[in-house]
Amino acid sequence: RDPIDLFPVGVDVCVSGDHPQNGLTGSVKQHGRGRVSVEIDGQTYGIPPSLLRLEPKSTRDLFPVGSDVQYRGQPAKVTGHSRGRVGIDYGEVIGVLPCELS
Repeated sequence: RDPIDLFPVGVDVCVSGDHPQNGLTGSVKQHGRGRVSVEIDGQTYGIPPSLLRLEPKSTRDLFPVGSDVQYRGQPAKVTGHSRGRVGIDYGEVIGVLPCELS
């Protein structure tokens, strides 16, 4: 699909994969040359769409406490939310970015 359809201007996205801004969240500003312009902390980056994921408006709604999730291909259970991260029990309790969960 076309990046314009996947990541319309104004939506929040999370950078993942092999990119210096991995794990950061920003807002889509424009599209061009096969990349998506994302503003992160006041600076704009051209990022390939394959390295972006849509950032939900509310992680509490998507990953309620007690729900089962996948983290790096392994099952985990949501234990809480804090500072934009989701707490999961993954053998030990850790905080991860929502875009790292499925």
